[in-house]
Amino acid sequence: MSNFLESNLTALHAHQPHVVERLLAAEPDSRYQATQNNAGEWVIVRKDPLGLTALSPIDNAAQVAATFAANHVAAAGKQSPPLLLGMRAGYEILACLEAQPPVDGGPKTPVYIVEPTMDVFRLNMAAHDFADAIASGRLYFFIGPEAGNDLEAFFTGDLAKPFPDRVLPLGAFDAGALLESMRRAKTQVTNITGRRKVEIDAYYDALDARTMMSRFLAPGGLKTMIISNRHSYFIQYSVRDIRMALEAMGGTVRVIEEATPVDRLNGAWLLAELDEFRPDWLIFVDHLRGEYAKIYPKNLPFVCWAQDHMPSIHTRPSIRLLGRRDLCVGFTRSLETVGMAPERLFELPPLTNPEIYAEPDDAGNGEHDVAFVSNISKDAREGAATMVRRYREGKPEIADALQDFIDELLARLECGEDLPSFDTIYREIKSAFEARKLGAHVNDNLVVEVFDNIVGASSRHRAIETLAAKTDKIGLYGRRWDAHPKLSKFARGVIDNGPELARLFAETPINLHVNQYQLEHPRLVDGLMAGGFFLARRAPSIGLLEMDECLFDDEKQLAALFDRYAADEELRGEVVARQQEIIREWATYDVGLTRALTYFAALLLDEYLCTVDGDHLRELVMSVAASVDAEYDDPRRRDLALLQAMMARVVTTTPIQAGVLAVKIARLDAYHDRFGASTWPRALSAEAIARVSVAVDAAWKSPDDTRVSNGLSLMQSWLTGEDSAQFAYRHRRDGVRRRTDLSAFRRDRRMAIYTRHHRPNMERHRVLTAEAMKQHKLPETDLYVDVIRLLQKGWPQRAFQVVDRAINERDLTGYPLRLALECALRCWDAEAAQRSWERLSDWMKSSPRGTVTQKSFRMLKDYENRMAEVATARAAFEDDPCAFEDTAGDFIRSVHNWMHFRVYVLHSESQRVRVWDRENSKWVDLGIVFDASTPLAVTREGLYVVDAEPPQTVRFGRGFRKWETIPLPDRRIDFIEDIAVHPNGRMALVDSYESVVWVRELDGLWTAQDVHDMVDVEADEKVATLGSEWFADIYAMERPIRIDVAGGGFEINYGPAKRALRKGQGSWRTAGSL
Repeated sequence: MSNFLESNLTALHAHQPHVVERLLAAEPDSRYQATQNNAGEWVIVRKDPLGLTALSPIDNAAQVAATFAANHVAAAGKQSPPLLLGMRAGYEILACLEAQPPVDGGPKTPVYIVEPTMDVFRLNMAAHDFADAIASGRLYFFIGPEAGNDLEAFFTGDLAKPFPDRVLPLGAFDAGALLESMRRAKTQVTNITGRRKVEIDAYYDALDARTMMSRFLAPGGLKTMIISNRHSYFIQYSVRDIRMALEAMGGTVRVIEEATPVDRLNGAWLLAELDEFRPDWLIFVDHLRGEYAKIYPKNLPFVCWAQDHMPSIHTRPSIRLLGRRDLCVGFTRSLETVGMAPERLFELPPLTNPEIYAEPDDAGNGEHDVAFVSNISKDAREGAATMVRRYREGKPEIADALQDFIDELLARLECGEDLPSFDTIYREIKSAFEARKLGAHVNDNLVVEVFDNIVGASSRHRAIETLAAKTDKIGLYGRRWDAHPKLSKFARGVIDNGPELARLFAETPINLHVNQYQLEHPRLVDGLMAGGFFLARRAPSIGLLEMDECLFDDEKQLAALFDRYAADEELRGEVVARQQEIIREWATYDVGLTRALTYFAALLLDEYLCTVDGDHLRELVMSVAASVDAEYDDPRRRDLALLQAMMARVVTTTPIQAGVLAVKIARLDAYHDRFGASTWPRALSAEAIARVSVAVDAAWKSPDDTRVSNGLSLMQSWLTGEDSAQFAYRHRRDGVRRRTDLSAFRRDRRMAIYTRHHRPNMERHRVLTAEAMKQHKLPETDLYVDVIRLLQKGWPQRAFQVVDRAINERDLTGYPLRLALECALRCWDAEAAQRSWERLSDWMKSSPRGTVTQKSFRMLKDYENRMAEVATARAAFEDDPCAFEDTAGDFIRSVHNWMHFRVYVLHSESQRVRVWDRENSKWVDLGIVFDASTPLAVTREGLYVVDAEPPQTVRFGRGFRKWETIPLPDRRIDFIEDIAVHPNGRMALVDSYESVVWVRELDGLWTAQDVHDMVDVEADEKVATLGSEWFADIYAMERPIRIDVAGGGFEINYGPAKRALRKGQGSWRTAGSL
């Protein structure tokens, strides 16, 4: 027989030496033999007193094994490891390996084999060549009488190995003991993991923000855990550079990476590492907390380092699971568009490691005129075929449409058409699919695949082909270039990311860089740091580099740039030197990590300010106020100084440490100022600002201590925008600080206004204001909520009636008077506006000194100007020959768009919509038919109105110049009861006839949220009041359905009932009563 025994055992000894030792120590049993059938297949037999007994199929063994693997292994999925109880003649092992081929860029699937009979194992090792599979780590053997104990020890000792999800008996032996071993192993791992989870959660819950903040401000003792990925060179190199930078700062770093190709990151392994190391923070490149949200302690600081545009992290479900101590750094600008809070985003450019990518001192002339390093080597047509084939297997209904679109796109590109942008591809795919009634299948993932496989590949390969016409000395480095149909002759294989790559960059006259998402890329920054000169395709940029003269938009420009720079070494050197200076200042790992650590400390300061008790907060405020002794003409410098002083006092730094902290903050702010990011000291949340503002008010003593008084005034100006004179006057009355419920409400409402202006979230502004009124128990709390909702739905007359009646019945003063004036102005009632203005003016003039600020009197003057405009608009409205027939009562609906200062009026008699043109002082008829009960919504972007004529549509306009129709779902909707539009752009419609809520996501796709049989996510039970009975009850009671914006999602209301869909995900649930 063929003998593979030696090669197999040699490979096995490197992975499982105890298995080889046990086999060699066992005495051979001559009863077991291997023979061959007529087809040459091996059959394992055993000699018994009555004759020979076959332990494996006698005929068609390979075919039987292939069928077995197809039914039990391939059908279970490529990542589902099997456990084979018995080996037979080995063909099942080979079939399992073939049924689960390795996935590019992912872990391999192991096959676990248990064989209690030593001689059966020995015969199989001799009959088949398993050496490559063993060396790749895909085969694990458990042999002999102790196989069960070995199996249990294996899975409890190596938590990175995936448990088999199915057991497949192949032998005649009793499998009960082996299954019991597996059960014990799983139980033991589960119990230990559970205990670790409790202990680790308790450990991090005990670490307050102040303690964590001190560690981040002194990174010399910082313990960092970084999760790497052995299947991604890109992530491995990033992890290497982050580790080197943190260790150079004096920190301790532990890298978690799969030791073998079959290892998989899992909860048990992660918790074991966390329990042993107890890191101060965790860094995961291109991954968010949400993937293992139940594993990570919620108070463990977690950083997602986005190195590139990764669709996997641009998902709302993952973003929804972010915690208070989560931060995303790196390539972050696109994440805000999918709902991530701006303060949780910290932009960093691609960073480089100057130790590894130092310019070689002995760099000479390389073998190439042009070098290009990339793994995107697959031809566009090949990539398209692979993509379409995958969709044909999973979603055949769209494969044909996708194939036709790709064929047409490739034909255009091959004729030399300019490369389209991502938005262009999205629109073209959307249009092509909608023409086939497949528009619902278009999503970001599909567009990204087409953009990467077609446009991404074409942009690279067309550039190379252009340069190939100039020179034949081109080197293409990366995987699979040797398989390219046109460019294979330039393939040079894979090059190590490190000094070898740095030398290639430095010694090649022209290096090529192409990336369709962002100009700044780690490979470009590394290459420039190493002294390489690059020509790059123009792409979106954060403004880090200054190399416009080296960017090209098309192949013609690339050819011209090559002619200009190829022979001019001095000119290339000038460009490189300029870029190296920028990179050293802004884009090295030590500089970037210092900024990130300082920013994370600022977020922890925010947490500390939100949780510390009032007494300690007042002490902190007094300490900071006493330390600030300078006047700042520049508000930015004032903000930075106050933030630095507060952070230094919280962690009780020494003067030297405080000086270092000031330098760090200045550098951090300089970066944000240089690259146009937000002013990061404003990252303090509205809650933290409100609490500190209260402490500043409470800390006010006497103006005798001028230094402290000035410091407190500066802090209040930093927090709320209130100038020093207003602050002092508000507190100076008979030497005693004055505080009332009303002033406390105004302070908290200022926080809401701050949130509105600095974080454009209208709903958050409304919620904060309403919460402030409830907290201070003002009599107008319910009034404010009711009036705001009426104004949002376009019923200012009703809103005025409600607030005017409340003022008269409850004898209200202050803000309700202003609210009444606002309502009167919005319904264009000049008489009511004049009466409300006089009432507000009389109250302000009669108020005690200090109660009303000068700003409020200026506001009163602004209202006078608006009243004049109302009179002009009203006169023009009534004198217009095409005016509405009746202008009284509820027949007018008016809404304001604050972004464009447009006023929209709807009228029932003429069923027309008009908008007031302020520039020309006239009303403009939009020519759109509506009625008085038409559902509408107004946002900062414009007005959304439902067309009254069936089939209903939604019209959107930013003014009177341009209106557009928003396509509704493919299914016809004739009964839109109400509409709501979230500030982030998501839209919701209530279809009362079908009991369905339609939600339109940011990508334009509609999803139906059926109100029938929805689950209460709190109690995990059916909510009987939802469904058709609920809608029927509404009609019986003649109560309209209303849908409003609520938090991150929407809520349905009628009468005393409320059902809310939080953040647009999950199920509808009871959310209390109105």
